[in-house]
Amino acid sequence: MTAMLDATLARWKEAEVARGVERGLAQGVERGLAQGRVALLGRMAERRFGAGVAGRVTALLADETDLSRLDEAGEWLLECDTGEALLARLGGPPPCG
Repeated sequence: MTAMLDATLARWKEAEVARGVERGLAQGVERGLAQGRVALLGRMAERRFGAGVAGRVTALLADETDLSRLDEAGEWLLECDTGEALLARLGGPPPCG
């Protein structure tokens, strides 16, 4: 009977480890997608508004993991006429000077 309980416990532990690995992989994939979008938005902002705005956009979005928020930021990048307007929409501080 002890052997059967030990075997059941071992299966539960393996299943829990497998669920943890799956959760970790899913989180890693999501974080990687977010980082890729932030990098793309930075490159797009640089082409449209210059390196200064791009650096601030990248800094503002660096910790963002919500892919829908990043998609929204991409739409704002297309809609805003100036880098300052984009930064204002993203909630960043006003430019210096």
